[in-house]
Amino acid sequence: MIKKFLPFLLIFNGLFFVSHTLSNDTWFLLNDGRYLTENGFPRTDPFTVHENLDVIMQQWLAALVFWKVYSLFGFAGLVVLVKIVGAAVLFGLFLLYLRAGGNFSPAVFLTMVMGALAGGIFFVDRPQIFSGLLFVLEVWLLIKYEEEGRRAFLFPLPFLSLLLINIHGAVWPLFFLFVLPFLVSSLRLRFLAKYFYFGGGSPKCLLIALFVSAAAGFMNPYGAEALVYGFNSYGDADIRFIIGEMKPLDVTNLVGAIGFALILAATVLCTRVKMPLHFVLLSLGTAYMSLSAVRNLYLFFLLGTLPFAYGLKDFRFDFLAGGFSRKKILAAAALVLCLSLLRLDTVRIDDGIKGAADYILAHEKAQDVRLLINYDIGGYMEFRGVKCYIDPRAEVFLQSNNHRKEIFHEYRVLFDGSLDYRQFLTRYDFNYALVTDCQALWFIEFAHDENFELVFEDKAKRYDEDMTVRLYKIKGAGK
Repeated sequence: MIKKFLPFLLIFNGLFFVSHTLSNDTWFLLNDGRYLTENGFPRTDPFTVHENLDVIMQQWLAALVFWKVYSLFGFAGLVVLVKIVGAAVLFGLFLLYLRAGGNFSPAVFLTMVMGALAGGIFFVDRPQIFSGLLFVLEVWLLIKYEEEGRRAFLFPLPFLSLLLINIHGAVWPLFFLFVLPFLVSSLRLRFLAKYFYFGGGSPKCLLIALFVSAAAGFMNPYGAEALVYGFNSYGDADIRFIIGEMKPLDVTNLVGAIGFALILAATVLCTRVKMPLHFVLLSLGTAYMSLSAVRNLYLFFLLGTLPFAYGLKDFRFDFLAGGFSRKKILAAAALVLCLSLLRLDTVRIDDGIKGAADYILAHEKAQDVRLLINYDIGGYMEFRGVKCYIDPRAEVFLQSNNHRKEIFHEYRVLFDGSLDYRQFLTRYDFNYALVTDCQALWFIEFAHDENFELVFEDKAKRYDEDMTVRLYKIKGAGK
């Protein structure tokens, strides 16, 4: 009995790898959700020291969901939500592998492996948990359409487009990128017939579905501006320099090495085995995206590994033998979810700056504070009502989006020491500065500047790293 149930449990093993530590994006998402509830959609940014920055809450629906869950169930509720959506992603991934290879046991094995990687790295309280599910649903519908030729499978695509533009608008263009492999396959180009199999879909139907899905994208609070938000936000050199997940894949660390090995294996498999063209194009496309930015490994794990399922379609793993059963899958998902939540008490709040926030609010009115702060930790202070120089919403500080100033570039040259902080301070009227030893330059220089009075210092833990937090009151800044 246990042996027959084991494969269904392994489908959802990725839930055990989901961290109970909140991401640094949690705070600005909760802040956005709370603001939406109380004030509606903003057009200018209400959270920073900068005035009249145009803003688009491109993750507004996800932020609203996170805020509502947090309001009702606290931080534990956010972890449970991530795991529930993660279970849906894993089930969708299993269906993709089952559809790609038609063999139950390889589908279970691949879901077990890729689910562990995706769960451990990318299942966090960020909108990507929702957008990943939408992309899996999209590709599953397209595969069903290519195989069966039934237009009914295309009907949900505009609805998915509508959800995506409101849940995670920055990645909305990818929705159309993932249709292209199926569109190319539907053309049935003769010179490729020797190397690939083609789907049975109609290019005309796919183009109509694309057109209607694009029209559905306009149904968002910011209209056409939201549709191009992704194009305006990515590829910026300063963002790639500062934000680790936007940097190219690095084979010198464990995540990069695993990602590169899987990409290499998938590429070799695509050149050795004749398979459907859309699987090959999905794999190569997401592989290229992953090599360009680490964060895109999530898409490769979910969509780029389909060639493995096709390549293993004739293999059988005896310990994973079985057949599709809705009842067993639902029971397994519920059981693994409950087991993975047994240590829910390990939920930790990113409280490295909580003491500094408490000090400020005990001595000042929040609206009177203008805080110089590091990029990573600005979201928490804004959640507490303090206006900051910058926060983890990197794209908000690009001139292409805010239509006022290249703030992120200014932060970068300040961060790497190219811009002297004393010159920088003449541009703003900060009255407090919060630094950690993670940013050594500020940490050292502020300690030796007579214009900076140390008012609070404490040891703290952020994620799994120990750090020292220092809060300075700035007196005579810019003089």
